[in-house]
Amino acid sequence: MARARELRPRTRTQIDTLRDNLTELERSLPTLKGMGHRAVELLHRLDAVYDDMVRLQEQGADLRSEQTRLESIGERLRGDKTSALVREVARTVGWEAARSSVAPERDRWWWYLDEELAQRWRSKLRRRLLRGGIILLVLALLVGAYQQFLAPSPETGQRIAFMQGAEQYFEKGDLAQAIASYEDAAAIDPNDPEAQLWLGVLYRQIGEQEAAIAAFRSARRASPSMINYFLLRSRIYLRMGMLAEAVSDVLAALELDPHSSQALFLLGDVLEQRGNYSEAMAVFHKVSLEAQDPALQVLAKVRYGMLLQAGPRMEMEAITPTIEEGGR
Repeated sequence: MARARELRPRTRTQIDTLRDNLTELERSLPTLKGMGHRAVELLHRLDAVYDDMVRLQEQGADLRSEQTRLESIGERLRGDKTSALVREVARTVGWEAARSSVAPERDRWWWYLDEELAQRWRSKLRRRLLRGGIILLVLALLVGAYQQFLAPSPETGQRIAFMQGAEQYFEKGDLAQAIASYEDAAAIDPNDPEAQLWLGVLYRQIGEQEAAIAAFRSARRASPSMINYFLLRSRIYLRMGMLAEAVSDVLAALELDPHSSQALFLLGDVLEQRGNYSEAMAVFHKVSLEAQDPALQVLAKVRYGMLLQAGPRMEMEAITPTIEEGGR
């Protein structure tokens, strides 16, 4: 009996999955050039590592070694590997398309490496112009052109600031301040459905049902379409971890347009978050075959491939609680 226990394979843990993802990231660094579509997979893998570390640290896990490995990967990606990764994503999916599928927060810097690289080039150009003695003239021209053609209105700039502040409060778990900032943003532009939808979801979260209903009505009037309304609200529910509500909104969008690839892709997101990995794979596979948007096709293939690759590990994690309960 003792010998049988010794031969029984060790149950894999979430920390094992985290370490596997870190190892895959480390192995990818020397081969970024020519990676193609797998470059977007690297960004999603960084998301998985980040989420796992936050969850495990909240559970009290000692992740000092893993944190050091992640910081080392980050230093490489923001150092000598930035250009290679930016180039691979740009020539395959495109950065805007890649970001649109996940709507990442600014603290997930890997999704904004193209902007970071562009800022480096602008800084380098500025230094060169300074050495050439024409920096003041060029800056004057640029400022004038920006103010005339590109600068947002003071109201728009203030609304954006309120929205960004609300995001920061939400990330910190301060829902009261997040609500206050979204209210300020909505007061500036009542026709912004995103601010109204965030207010509706947050009001609902704190039990203010009448305020939530009013905010949802305002968002519905401001939305360009009902599908847009349901998909945007579903993404917010997903951010809040309200998976049942997220599913309900995605299904409502699919009732309006059963062939909406964006709705199907979001359904795959929700199913994956719920742990329905095989169903999520089937949805991503369908989108990869049927989406009219080439960028969305590629992103769906990447997500399908990641789930396919992680399938055995996820299945083991899914049955771990059952194994443990049976051993008690």
